[in-house]
Amino acid sequence: MLNKLDTRATFIAIMHSLAFFLIAYLIIWFLKDLTTVLIANGLEIPTVWYYHRIDFMIPQSFWNADLVKLTFSGAPVISLILALLCLVAYYSVMDLDGILKLVFLWGFIHGWTGFFGSVFVGTLTNTGFGHVVTWLYLNDTARLTTNLVSLFMLFFGGFIIARPTLISANYYLNFLPDQSRNRFLLAQAILPAIIGLGMLVLLRIPASFEDQMIPFTALLVILPIFMRRYHFPEMYFDNKPIVLRLEWIYVILAIIFTLIFRLIFEFGIRSGH
Repeated sequence: MLNKLDTRATFIAIMHSLAFFLIAYLIIWFLKDLTTVLIANGLEIPTVWYYHRIDFMIPQSFWNADLVKLTFSGAPVISLILALLCLVAYYSVMDLDGILKLVFLWGFIHGWTGFFGSVFVGTLTNTGFGHVVTWLYLNDTARLTTNLVSLFMLFFGGFIIARPTLISANYYLNFLPDQSRNRFLLAQAILPAIIGLGMLVLLRIPASFEDQMIPFTALLVILPIFMRRYHFPEMYFDNKPIVLRLEWIYVILAIIFTLIFRLIFEFGIRSGH
């Protein structure tokens, strides 16, 4: 009856989770940026879509309050919708012992930070969603409140998925006692996030500092998961024998998605008039 990860199982868990971290990020990124491009084109704003930014091909003087609010709010809103859909999907499959469910777990985290991280960073730096806040003419108190609420919600996301994250151990273990939780969370959440975020920084060069910071707010979601690791009783899963092997198909898919991400959007995709 497996109740802790050995060195080999830890490596496998890190590789699986890192693969799904990247896959989920690229899916969320594609859908939220596609939303921005579609909204902009619907407003007759031509765009050039790169892997690290979207250029809006209109003079600065053409922007007005309505254009700004519609254009820059679409991506965060679709991110939140995707996060909630991933959360519902994960809750429906978290008791199953398959590994594919991790795409929903990381999808929730990336979608959640795609909204609340964008609000938090954007309001601080007056970029991205911060343009919407600026055109709403919020006073300093309202802006501070917006920042504090978004910060709270980032932490709250971690509280929501703390127990579901521990339950994901059922792919590797029959039983998750307290003494095994540090190593499991290190392999399933903490190291994949740190390594994945480092890869995203390199992958998205020369993205602006502000845009690079948004994915890092995922660490504020992961922190409460680690803080609450002992708040739940010992978890017993299926007693069937577990034979672990590295699922290379998902690692390969992550590599393919990453290469497609860079190669297709390297020179920009133009759309609109």
